[in-house]
Amino acid sequence: RGSTAENSTAEHMEFNVGEGGKWGLHMGGSLKQFDDVYSAGGIGKQLYTGYDEWAYDIRLDVALDANWTLTAVHQQLRQNDVWRTHATIYGRSWEGTTAGTDFRRSYDQERSLSYLRIEGQELNSFIDSASFTVSLQTANEYEHRVRPNGVNIDTSYGSVELSTLGFDLQFESQTPIGTLTYGMDYYHEWVNSGSVRVRDRPAPLSTQVTHAIQGAVGDDSTYDLLGLYIQDEIDIGDRLHLFFGGRYTHAMADVGRFQNPVTGLANSYSDAWNDFSASARILVDLDDKDQFKFFAGVSEGFRAPNLSDLSRLDIALSGELEVPATGLEPEQFVNFEVGLKTETKRFTGSAAYFYTLLDNMIVRRPTSTFVGVNRVVVKENAGDGFVNGFELAGTYRFDEHWSAFGQLTYTQGEVDQYPNATPLLRAEPLSKTVPLILYGGVRWQSTTTCRAWGELACLSYARADKLSSADRRDTQRIPPGGTPGFTLLTLRGGVDITKNISVTASLDNLLDEDFRYHGSGTNEPGIGATMGLTVRF
Repeated sequence: RGSTAENSTAEHMEFNVGEGGKWGLHMGGSLKQFDDVYSAGGIGKQLYTGYDEWAYDIRLDVALDANWTLTAVHQQLRQNDVWRTHATIYGRSWEGTTAGTDFRRSYDQERSLSYLRIEGQELNSFIDSASFTVSLQTANEYEHRVRPNGVNIDTSYGSVELSTLGFDLQFESQTPIGTLTYGMDYYHEWVNSGSVRVRDRPAPLSTQVTHAIQGAVGDDSTYDLLGLYIQDEIDIGDRLHLFFGGRYTHAMADVGRFQNPVTGLANSYSDAWNDFSASARILVDLDDKDQFKFFAGVSEGFRAPNLSDLSRLDIALSGELEVPATGLEPEQFVNFEVGLKTETKRFTGSAAYFYTLLDNMIVRRPTSTFVGVNRVVVKENAGDGFVNGFELAGTYRFDEHWSAFGQLTYTQGEVDQYPNATPLLRAEPLSKTVPLILYGGVRWQSTTTCRAWGELACLSYARADKLSSADRRDTQRIPPGGTPGFTLLTLRGGVDITKNISVTASLDNLLDEDFRYHGSGTNEPGIGATMGLTVRF
């Protein structure tokens, strides 16, 4: 795949081999190269927005017998030299945004996932199906930052290395009171986080090297999550389906070493939280052909403070310094939803509305303290509020060749926040809420052996002008008054040249719109072309 707007290329190869019903092996790998993005309007080329990426994955499935299957998977991905360009002097002002002051702020990032799963089906006992999974995930991030400090130049090298060991056990049983799905999961995370700061001082002073107490989060830390859950699906007749569920969660954080924001000394901290959350849902088939369905539900949510909430010491938004905050409590949520779904011979559609109550949400409070040019912000459980919205989606097929599709999404919300350094709360729009979004288009496809298709699609974002005080302070990413709306037109299509070779192509951003997504620090590409080639053998 190649694209002109950011002069990018992507190559992917995958290989599958096996014996039907006995075993199968999949192997795949990708290489991606992204050059600097060239945007429309006066922005033009945005320096240091390119990066490289590679990834690969391996999966082996083995049928142990007629009922049990063993699966082994490994996935790995790495991105090199990914800049937070908006935080540097290379950030471009757009619609009144400001540029950062760092000379460099780049990251190398790597993640992996390995798991082994044994799964049984049709076990002919009280337990109809069962699965057990053991997994190991890693997520590593390495930062290289260069910034001015008066007459000095400070260079820092930060790292966060996260490993997560997980166990998941799930069962399903058909019982007189319904279909029960139940089990438990447990995840243990451990984190190493550090930072080395090198201060280049003009002669005759010597270079200073400082090892920080922590990196972006607390060093030598662990986090544990234990969950026990059950869901019952009850069918009343052929048309009424009820779902009831519950989950018990135990979370425990142990921050081995973090920098106390008051004393500046190394401290440790630990805490634990417990919760039981329930849910109920109803699904009604409105006709005997299952073409129209009504659904509604209510569910509780729970999020315990994570290691970042408790111990983060890093830059947030546009130059705010977020410091560790111990003593935080969990966030609580209650969500209500209702909607309709339909699928007929020509039309497929859905309509849904949700309303979520927010309680004890963790929000940042700005202070009157500065470290250099960075304002210190602290976190508190002060955010009570709500978020609600709706979504309409549909596809209409005129005949076997032509169809039209569309989707409309709207979200809004308010939460108590601190507009300034005074300890006074005010209800404000939920930060970085997406604006009204409209997506639609028309599609044509052939029905011959040499399959071909094409579509013209339109994506339109309204102006994102419902801003919180934190949004207005985020001047490197959000323009004064909000992010302007935009409309994108895309013409794309493809053809199967043979049964083994297919080609796709698209003309992107046909209107050459100068735009960015709300909350992003860089603008998206202007008009460009993309071509892709797939070969199967």
